[in-house]
Amino acid sequence: MASGRARCTRKLRNWVVEQVESGQFPGVCWDDAAKTMFRIPWKHAGKQDFREDQDAAFFKAWAIFKGKFKEGDTEGPAIWKTRLRCAFNKSPEFEEVPENAHRDGAEPYKVYRLLPPSGTLPGTDTTEAPFQGDQVSLEYLPPPDSDYSLLLTFIYGGRVVGEAQVQSLDCRLVAEPSGSQCGMEQVVFPKPDPREPTQRLLSQIERGVLVASNSRGLFVQRLCPIPVSWNAPQAPPGPGPHLLPSNECVELFRTNYFCRDLARYFQGLGPPPKFQVTLNFWEESPSPNHTPKSLITVQMEQAFARHLLEETPEEQAATLSLLQSLGDPSSSSPLCSSYLL
Repeated sequence: MASGRARCTRKLRNWVVEQVESGQFPGVCWDDAAKTMFRIPWKHAGKQDFREDQDAAFFKAWAIFKGKFKEGDTEGPAIWKTRLRCAFNKSPEFEEVPENAHRDGAEPYKVYRLLPPSGTLPGTDTTEAPFQGDQVSLEYLPPPDSDYSLLLTFIYGGRVVGEAQVQSLDCRLVAEPSGSQCGMEQVVFPKPDPREPTQRLLSQIERGVLVASNSRGLFVQRLCPIPVSWNAPQAPPGPGPHLLPSNECVELFRTNYFCRDLARYFQGLGPPPKFQVTLNFWEESPSPNHTPKSLITVQMEQAFARHLLEETPEEQAATLSLLQSLGDPSSSSPLCSSYLL
């Protein structure tokens, strides 16, 4: 009975994680950067502004998934919501967090926390309650021999025009090479046709963008005068766009968060972790109400992340064991290089 219940709640857990990650349900999102808590809109069906296609979509999707709903059924949002709430209450892998909920206002929501799995998987030890808040991000570090070289993909107007791999820990993205960069490796944007609007934008990049890639993650610093927005696995909540401040070091990717989510993926507890960082260069500042077309996009990733995700099942098991065995000793790698200060 216990194993059957574990399988049942694991199905609920996997379904919930997939839906939250998908972003297809308005208001259903992660409540913390560590992805241990999530929000669900919880508007009463009797309210005048209740929208069944939005406010009840998540509950209806669970009913459909469980085979409890068919077109023409008389059951409505209240029953769908009750079913999911009961499933959460019965599961040992979910816990309501009432102090984080927002019950008043136009868009009320509840918050639930993902708890450690009730069963013990091979190579895991759940006695230390993994995946509890930011503390867990310190429990997983990249393997010692990880390749932190930087993989770059240049995209102009939606078309890939070039790729590059940077072996050094620091580099500068520039439109034209210069001899006064203190030995830092320079990565030059591919040359477009002089008649293309991309060329006009490249002429404004000037001092470019500094990038650092090390065992702690990816960091950038905008030196150019034109606006640059970014998207990354650790992007803050909200639609964006997220603009880089001028001349400030910004962390866009954290390796221990990636390794934490990778361990969960290898155990079947979550989706494959995302690892790409995207920079968009604009002729004018975008805003939530007006987003002009980005002429230049640069995708960045650390080589080790893609390598780990492409491992065979046997390699994944070895990597999972290694990740779990690594502590969090003080790292010799600075958060930003000395150039990004």
